[in-house]
Amino acid sequence: AAAEARLRAAGARVDAARAAYLPSVSLTAAFGRQSADLSRLMDAPSLVWSVVASLTQPLWDGGRIASAVEVSQARRLQAELDYRDAAATAFKEVRDALAAQDEARQSLALGQQRAQALLRAAELTRLRHEAGEASRLLLIEAERAALTVQAQNADTQRALVAAQVDLLRALGGGWQPVPETRAGEARRSPAS
Repeated sequence: AAAEARLRAAGARVDAARAAYLPSVSLTAAFGRQSADLSRLMDAPSLVWSVVASLTQPLWDGGRIASAVEVSQARRLQAELDYRDAAATAFKEVRDALAAQDEARQSLALGQQRAQALLRAAELTRLRHEAGEASRLLLIEAERAALTVQAQNADTQRALVAAQVDLLRALGGGWQPVPETRAGEARRSPAS
């Protein structure tokens, strides 16, 4: 949006520089008093209005106007290139944020499946340990593996949220926190 505003301003400056080629008209008005006799100074016929119109046109300026137009056109071109760069950067940021978000979602889904499997394996190992069929070391190893995957899922969840924030930022959006509910109170959708 800022690059677009700069581009519009540069276009207006080009138009203003070109306008210097055209003749300009200025009107001036003066109000005064005129009287040969001091005693008649305040009479109505002594009031004088003067309206002067002047027309000026540049005859020869030594290339000053042409140079000003060229400078403003160059600045407009630079503003246009800046706008294109800003748009390309914005599209790249959106594409990258969408890709990161998609990758984090897929990783999180796979990590959650893996965590469920390892939690089930740890539970089965605990049951086998209680029955005397598995050592304490096997139980500890199974629980450690399940906890490691859960920690990795927390990192993946953080990466997903960061990608969502990056996407919002790239789209120019703001952040609105979700209202918190009291403990034990279920969240309701707006449709219900």
